[in-house]
Amino acid sequence: MDVPPGTLIWRKRGVGEAQLFGEVRDSGDTILLVEGGSGGKGNVHFAGSTNKVPVLAEEGEAADCCEVILEYRMSVDVGVVSLPNAGKSQLLVRISNASPRIQEYPFSTQEPVKAVVPWEWQEPTFVELPAMCEGMNGGKGFGSRFLKHLMRARVLLHLVDGTSADPLADINTVNQELMRYDPTLIDKPQIVAVTKMDLPLVRDAIPELRRGLASYGADLYFLSAQTGEGVDRLIEGVHKRLESNPNVLEPHAETAPPVRPLPRRESASVSMDGDVFVVASVSMERLVALPDFRNFPARLQLRRELSKRGIIRALEEAGVASGDVVRIGTREFQWE
Repeated sequence: MDVPPGTLIWRKRGVGEAQLFGEVRDSGDTILLVEGGSGGKGNVHFAGSTNKVPVLAEEGEAADCCEVILEYRMSVDVGVVSLPNAGKSQLLVRISNASPRIQEYPFSTQEPVKAVVPWEWQEPTFVELPAMCEGMNGGKGFGSRFLKHLMRARVLLHLVDGTSADPLADINTVNQELMRYDPTLIDKPQIVAVTKMDLPLVRDAIPELRRGLASYGADLYFLSAQTGEGVDRLIEGVHKRLESNPNVLEPHAETAPPVRPLPRRESASVSMDGDVFVVASVSMERLVALPDFRNFPARLQLRRELSKRGIIRALEEAGVASGDVVRIGTREFQWE
């Protein structure tokens, strides 16, 4: 199966539990999920001086199986987050060729929007996530499923609506939801950009906003995505942040080994299921799967193989008699 780079593979362990199996990071990466069973043996394997026309053939071992979950995480440089109506989509249109939906109502962005933002000789990638809200980790708004795309972001660009009654509270709301999703997200470098400075009430409040947000400690910018004022300064600041924060992939979590078939049981045993004698032998189960035992030579050669493996002795010790039913795997035979 072909999957895009950035795909994590989780192996289900139980209800609501999964273990990281592996990760496709680069094009061409290959991950072994399940090992196949060993091959079977053809008729020639059973040929010998006393068996010139072998009719037996051994079926190959079946591979094991597992249930997996595929999770795609974008590889991006800058993750753009905010509460509703902060102007993320308008900013993305201003700085890139992306065309996110821009509407006069909250939560207009319903899916992550990825964009390339050229600057000098570099082309970092930005991703705009749907607007966040308090309680999103509990299912409010669009929920938290999109936050996984921030895991590989090198910098978080935090947009704040300049008309908000309490911008610092807005920042804290977003960070609380980031921390609830994964505490490592709030350790990423953050840039705060106050939007809508083209509005007189926001422009007049800049000194107060600057003082109020100074305690947050992040790089602070003021801009208008509508007019473009302050946008170039912001992007330049983002690039400086990226240069000081190298592209280091998140570390691999402890991964699970490939699923391997159970080891072959070399010893055989005989048990009773009512009046049926049940032979437990992996090799014999594979051997009886293919031949047509209506053919007498096939039954004769099977008896030789049972004798070689000590199964006839085990059956006789268990009390098998002519006419009894013997089961090997899914095949049943009348003992002769």
